[in-house]
Amino acid sequence: NSLRESEIKFRTLFESSADGILVVENETMKLIYANPSICKMLGYSQIELNKMKMSDIHPKDQLEYVISKYESQVKGDIILAEDIPCLKKNGEILYVDVNATPAKIDGKECNVGFFRDITEKKKSIELLKRSEEKYKSLIENLNEGIWLIDKDNNTTFVNKKMAEMLGYTVDEMNGKSIFYFMDEAGKIISENNVEKRKINIKERHDFEFIRKDGSKLYALLETSSILDDKGHYAGSLAGVIDISKNKMLEAEKERIQNQLLQSQKMDSIGTLAGGIAHDFNNLLTIIKGYSGLAKAGIDNENPIYKDLDEVIKAADRAASLTRQMLLFSRKQSMNPINLNLNKVIENTLKMLERLIGENIKIKTNLQSDIWKIMADESRMEQIIMNLAVNAHDAMLKGGILTVKTENVTLDEEHSRSILESHSGRFVRLSIQDNGIGISNKIIARIFEPFFTTKGLGKGTGLGLSVVYGIVKQHNGWINVYSELGNGAIFKIYLPASLGNKETLIKEKTEYNDLKGHGEKILLIEDEEGIREYVTQALSLNGYKLSLAKNAKEALEIYEKEKGNFNLVISDVVLPDKPGPELVQMFMSDNPLLRVIFCSGYLDDKSQWELLQDKGYKFIQKPFDLNELLIVIKEILNVKKHE
Repeated sequence: NSLRESEIKFRTLFESSADGILVVENETMKLIYANPSICKMLGYSQIELNKMKMSDIHPKDQLEYVISKYESQVKGDIILAEDIPCLKKNGEILYVDVNATPAKIDGKECNVGFFRDITEKKKSIELLKRSEEKYKSLIENLNEGIWLIDKDNNTTFVNKKMAEMLGYTVDEMNGKSIFYFMDEAGKIISENNVEKRKINIKERHDFEFIRKDGSKLYALLETSSILDDKGHYAGSLAGVIDISKNKMLEAEKERIQNQLLQSQKMDSIGTLAGGIAHDFNNLLTIIKGYSGLAKAGIDNENPIYKDLDEVIKAADRAASLTRQMLLFSRKQSMNPINLNLNKVIENTLKMLERLIGENIKIKTNLQSDIWKIMADESRMEQIIMNLAVNAHDAMLKGGILTVKTENVTLDEEHSRSILESHSGRFVRLSIQDNGIGISNKIIARIFEPFFTTKGLGKGTGLGLSVVYGIVKQHNGWINVYSELGNGAIFKIYLPASLGNKETLIKEKTEYNDLKGHGEKILLIEDEEGIREYVTQALSLNGYKLSLAKNAKEALEIYEKEKGNFNLVISDVVLPDKPGPELVQMFMSDNPLLRVIFCSGYLDDKSQWELLQDKGYKFIQKPFDLNELLIVIKEILNVKKHE
């Protein structure tokens, strides 16, 4: 009775179990018992299952796998076989976890399997897995970096894009502190930002990371806090966008704007300097001229003679200042020739050695096949001299002055990295000292006229501004590189000329007799003082003068005299018409008419080019009587020999 009661008890448990139960005979693999739950799972009746074998309830293509799991359970190697596929009566696949227990029934070795349907669970897991893969794929393919850190600031996840931005692999970044990817300044900023995130403050800001190769990554960060179940700070999530290209474009834009502002500033100063120089040169012409005439009229033992000499010397010093102002403003006339810069340097070396003293050694490094440049030889000498003087002042205790020339070709990309530059072929002149160096603050103003760091009375502040003006007048540019205590280097870029043949410089003819012999001169000058001085001076030296203060008067006089003039002396800039335009009207009537132009400064580059193209003689104000007489004699002498 007790055995019968036990059997009924277990049968009742089996029959009422929510799990499916199958009993399989090990030897034959026959199904000898199936409870209602397994029948419902598989869609078979109990009678149908009792006629089937284990192979009938599993997919054929996975039968080998299922049997291997069954045998492992029989041997006792495993108890639970997970994710086992079963074949339902309608052909659908059902997934189950099978917990098996060995049993002896009616003297036969059997396995009692408890089947738990995990189909829905498996579907949910598959859906979750697909969802995770979808979002993982999305994160991995984002064009922005994703960076997760824990509460200790260690990296727990980065996507592939984030790792690529910094030049690492994902594995190299995982586990590392975020501070590993920053410089010292970045660490201070980041530590402050982490404290903000701990109180759940979202942030959006620019930041600089250090790449694996040491370069900087400019990034836009958007960060938010990760909180645990209790609302405590557990880490941070950051979206990172690479804005390095934008930063480069901004830097390039700023460079161009600064360059434009610098150019505009220098042009404005140049215009002002040119205007001042023009007025000064007119006044100095009168001062020098009349002082010279007065000096010529008295004995050199007369005390006034020495006084006049001092007036002329002062006027010469003032003229030197205005000449330098004109060089800066690029209004000074030039005589460009096809020039070998190396020869200019070699010819200047002895003068340089005397100028800078014995305690400074000069080293030269001149490229032997240096390209020719179209340049004014005297201007090139002045550049070298002025920069040498500047270097001397920076090396009061002695040092080394290095002068270097080289051929340089700049493409568009390379030229962008050099201030004020453009592409092309250039001769680069570098003058370097190992003196006290120059601060960035001073470099910003170093080429401004009258700006000097020397004491009162120790410099005009025009030396480097003159260099700047000469270089600009030659369509080049100049860069300064320096650090305090580490010397300075000035690099000048001058366009290479197309031709290789050097221009031969004509020797000047010396004249013993500068007096005229009654030649008729038409003088056109709007400044009354200059008209009177030139008239008096040339009349005393044998010339006959007719005077005009503007183009209108000049035309009237020319027509009245029927063009009977040996020479016309005219200011370039007249109140009512440009001098060259007026002279063209004269020369349409008399092509052999000789002309001398004079000016305090040429305010238009095209004016100087026109004078050169036409072969007109030009004399710069302020001029003294001897200069004027020589130019007149030269041009009239040429006419006699034609």
